[in-house]
Amino acid sequence: MSINTLQANEGKLDAAATVDLIRPFNSLSDLLHHPSVLSSESSLLTSELTSLCHSSHSTFLLLHNTASTLSTSFDSLSSSLDSLLSTIPSLNDATQQFSKTIKPILEERRRATLVLDQYEKLADLLEIPALLDSCSRNGQYQDALELVNHANSVWMQFEGSEKDAETMSILRSLQREVEGGVRLMLGSLVEILKGRSKLPVLYKAIVFLRQLGGWDEEELAVLFLCCRGAFIENLHSANETAQIGSAGTSESQRDMARYLRGYIDIFREGVYDLVSAYTTIFLDHAQNTEGASRGTQDELIFLLSVFTSNQISSLMRTLSLHLSSVHDFTSLSSLLTQLNYCGSSFARIGLEFRPLLTKHFEQAVLMNIKQSMEHAATEFVSTFTEEERLGALPSTWLLTSAAPGTSISIPTIPENLEAATLASGPLTAPSILTFSPPLALLLNSHLIAFNSLRLLPILSLLPSIHQMLCESLANTMRCILDYSRSTSGPGSPTFRLDKPRSSLSMERRNSEIITPQRRSFAPGADVTGRPRSPVLQRTGTPTSARAFSPTPTSARPFSPTPRQALTTEEVKAKQELERSIVLEVGKAHARILAPFLLKALVVGVYGKPEEMDPEDVFKGAILEWEKWYGECLPKPVNGEHYDAE
Repeated sequence: MSINTLQANEGKLDAAATVDLIRPFNSLSDLLHHPSVLSSESSLLTSELTSLCHSSHSTFLLLHNTASTLSTSFDSLSSSLDSLLSTIPSLNDATQQFSKTIKPILEERRRATLVLDQYEKLADLLEIPALLDSCSRNGQYQDALELVNHANSVWMQFEGSEKDAETMSILRSLQREVEGGVRLMLGSLVEILKGRSKLPVLYKAIVFLRQLGGWDEEELAVLFLCCRGAFIENLHSANETAQIGSAGTSESQRDMARYLRGYIDIFREGVYDLVSAYTTIFLDHAQNTEGASRGTQDELIFLLSVFTSNQISSLMRTLSLHLSSVHDFTSLSSLLTQLNYCGSSFARIGLEFRPLLTKHFEQAVLMNIKQSMEHAATEFVSTFTEEERLGALPSTWLLTSAAPGTSISIPTIPENLEAATLASGPLTAPSILTFSPPLALLLNSHLIAFNSLRLLPILSLLPSIHQMLCESLANTMRCILDYSRSTSGPGSPTFRLDKPRSSLSMERRNSEIITPQRRSFAPGADVTGRPRSPVLQRTGTPTSARAFSPTPTSARPFSPTPRQALTTEEVKAKQELERSIVLEVGKAHARILAPFLLKALVVGVYGKPEEMDPEDVFKGAILEWEKWYGECLPKPVNGEHYDAE
């Protein structure tokens, strides 16, 4: 830059610019030397520019051409941009439509990708119902409980979250399947409680039920008692079906004693095991659990007491219903012994029930003795009634059958029992009674009943049995009295001795053929058609005693051969003989048989030191007989003989 230029522009520079301009110079000489330096630099630049133009003229030409082309391209670009701007709205609309079209596909793809990523978790969740069912069926209840707890935790996670309806529907479906598996497991546990299970298995089942939740301790106790009660009832039903059959089985085919023995065994084992298991599972658990109230323990004890009371009541009802059907005193004694042992074991756990047995066994023993005595009296009375109806002579059936061709002799009847048993002993059956088959059979029937009673001599029953015996003996005594009176009146058999023997035999033969005979019953049945006691069947019945085997009426021989008619003296003598036979039989009954049976009952069976006073009904029958006997004043018939044929 020249000095002239600086001067020309000096006026234009302000003070600050001047200062900035001269500041780089250190001295005035440098400032004055600066124009020359600027001139030299300008010359150098001009030279370099000239050289550049000469060496790069082609580049400048190319730049010029490029600038011209670029200007043209900008114009074309401007028109293209205008066209592009006009097509952008339609492109935007097409893009939006495409986005709407592929949105469901993308959502489905997203869900499929999510399912694929969570496949293992979903598979575990969906397999819970199947695994729960498998564990329940195979008895793996601990694993089943873990699955239930896992499923419950999953439901709790999704319970508070907002999910779409489809997702919640799937979750609810899975929850219903899991609840079905839980019900199946509950059913399996209940079946365990109702089955033949021991204490460890029952304890585990209750533990699993506690872990499932939803049950308090009292409800679990009720469930346990109901299930074990149903198990005991099933055992009783099976025992009943096996021992006494269905409802259509006849009573003679039922073994009530065996059924009752089985019932008592089931009661003893079932109830004792139940009480032991209940104490271990509930009562001990309540005592060892912290926070268990006293009211809960009392409630558990109350539930057990109610159940055991019901079981004992059921036992008493069964005994009351079926014990009367046991006619064998040996079986009754065995049942009482079995119940006593059962009661002694139950007493150790606070279930003493032996005092309740007395009433039922008293009724059974009393009924059996009553049936035996009634049967003996009925057979005795029916024998007299039948023979009287057939018109049989007393000598043909009241005395032991004599061999053909021998004479009939009436033994001397002692005046009292002491004289009759003087040689044999006070409690030995008088042998004098063997002269009359009906008396012998009556004696055998009562002795069989007394021998059976010795197995269960219940002391409180002595007055009742003594009264029944007095009534039975009074009935048989009146039967003999009525028959004795009938044989002394007109139309009695003793007044038909004047007819030929062949005529009497033929009339009797026709009566036996035309007139219906006495009812016949099945073997082992009494006169009413009921089954006879097994003791009677085993040791002999009153109609077929071992000691005496009189010839039946239908088997007595008769001869149709006519005989010569008897004279008046012979008829009177034989009538007197027949009356004497009846009177001697009545005397043996009143003075020998009846006192001996009363003494055998009181002293022989019950071991009382003194005899009991007879009942008024018996005293009345004896007094009535003695009065009749005194009025008859039978004449001696020694030396009189009657042909047994």
